[in-house]
Amino acid sequence: MVVSSEIVDLRSRRADNLVKIEQLVGRTIIIRGFETRPSAYGGEYVRIVGTLDGQEFVLNTASVAIRGKLEQYAEIFSQGKALRAKVVKRKNERGVNYYDLEAPD
Repeated sequence: MVVSSEIVDLRSRRADNLVKIEQLVGRTIIIRGFETRPSAYGGEYVRIVGTLDGQEFVLNTASVAIRGKLEQYAEIFSQGKALRAKVVKRKNERGVNYYDLEAPD
């Protein structure tokens, strides 16, 4: 994953440009920030603000794999840097699909 600089205030972001994660599979995105939020269904989810092809988007996901990766890079975002990553769909050993981030091509 690649890092670049820019500070993002997530509190000012509304979900007007909300995308579904399925729309991003196989695509390289720039993640400019994220925040963890409580879910109405119990647990937590992350709200990601990013760009794809120059257009800003907001993505909500409960993916544990994605949340874990973002938390690893939390300090990078606090420094105003962005992360370039590819969204992938994987299958675990039980055959259950999940979403993850990997280094871009």
